[in-house]
Amino acid sequence: MLNQRKKRSPLFFVGSVLLGVVIFALILFAVFNFWVNQNCFLVEVSGDSMLNTVEDGDLLYVREQKAKRGDIVIISVKDCRGEGGFHFSGDYIIKRVIAFAGDTVKWENGDISIKYAESEELAGKEGIMCGITGGTNVAAARILANKLGKGKLVVTVLPDTA
Repeated sequence: MLNQRKKRSPLFFVGSVLLGVVIFALILFAVFNFWVNQNCFLVEVSGDSMLNTVEDGDLLYVREQKAKRGDIVIISVKDCRGEGGFHFSGDYIIKRVIAFAGDTVKWENGDISIKYAESEELAGKEGIMCGITGGTNVAAARILANKLGKGKLVVTVLPDTA
């Protein structure tokens, strides 16, 4: 009698597994929450300048990193109030990166055009005359080549209207 094992119901086994899963999920949530609080800050979107991407009232977790073209960035404007005729309602603005230093951005009749520095670099260093699209293709090819690493071949096309 003393050496006999007590039979447990299948319900006990299911309950034990379920309890283990719940404890694991709580620990995972706590670790994730700690990481987010250490590496990110929370921003509430106010306004509609980025409508269809982020909306008024959306909450965004933001972390600092190097921006690339097409990224959405949060910019502190705390020290820029009133400069250049700009007036901001909050401490931050949210925008999409479309150009970097050296690029030419032109706003005319409600249309925006960007001449990427890569176009001018191709003309000056390589003797290749191309427009915005060709410069963009080269910029994208360079980014892809950097991601793929040495020994990989990347081919791009430089469109021409002629």
